[in-house]
Amino acid sequence: MWGKLSKEQADDDVRKTTEVFDELGAKDPEFMFRVQADDEGRINNLMWTTGASRARYKCFGDAITFDTTYKINLYDMPFGLFVGVNNHFQSIVLAGVMVRDEQAESFEWVFSTFIRMMGGVPPRTILTDQSEPWKLRLVK
Repeated sequence: MWGKLSKEQADDDVRKTTEVFDELGAKDPEFMFRVQADDEGRINNLMWTTGASRARYKCFGDAITFDTTYKINLYDMPFGLFVGVNNHFQSIVLAGVMVRDEQAESFEWVFSTFIRMMGGVPPRTILTDQSEPWKLRLVK
């Protein structure tokens, strides 16, 4: 639908994303992002979170949801959100992620990276409608 992105445009988008993340990091010293690249240096998976989100996770991270859209962005990559609920029953975004594919290995990276970004403490409950292979990886 959108056609293939040129290498120059893709490289420019990576540069722009890095610049935005650098700006966010300058304003929020607790801002974090992680990138999983392929053998050619292209982004496979990209996750980010803010200091405020990490602090909220400490209070409200016992039960969270994770869901992805289905490749509705320019890059044809699923976009996912980790979301919790605070004590006022308001949704709180804990982290965002773009993944190259919906393979079990990608979601294993997503979940393990999320836990590391949240201080190494996994949620007690995670609600998701993801596929069975991904759920099996969570049990490990």
